[in-house]
Amino acid sequence: MSVSGTGPRCRSGRYATASSAALLLALVVGAVAWFWAGRVAGQLAGLTGALARVAERDLATTVPARQRAVETSREAASRLNANAATLTALVSRFRL
Repeated sequence: MSVSGTGPRCRSGRYATASSAALLLALVVGAVAWFWAGRVAGQLAGLTGALARVAERDLATTVPARQRAVETSREAASRLNANAATLTALVSRFRL
């Protein structure tokens, strides 16, 4: 006679439950990572496009400030906009 909860069946059930929980946790963490990676990549792609336009001498380029953007991309967008304005002022000063 075995005590309830200590037999081989109970142990295999616990392993199955633990492995299912671990798999579910891994899927949730993977989904969150995928979401954040896509969000950051999209913001960086916007910044890269704006930098490419500035490199092509389109100094009127600005990057719109996003309220929900990652802090790093907000800072980069702010600096890009400030630098583009500075370049515009310098170019207009030296034009004849």
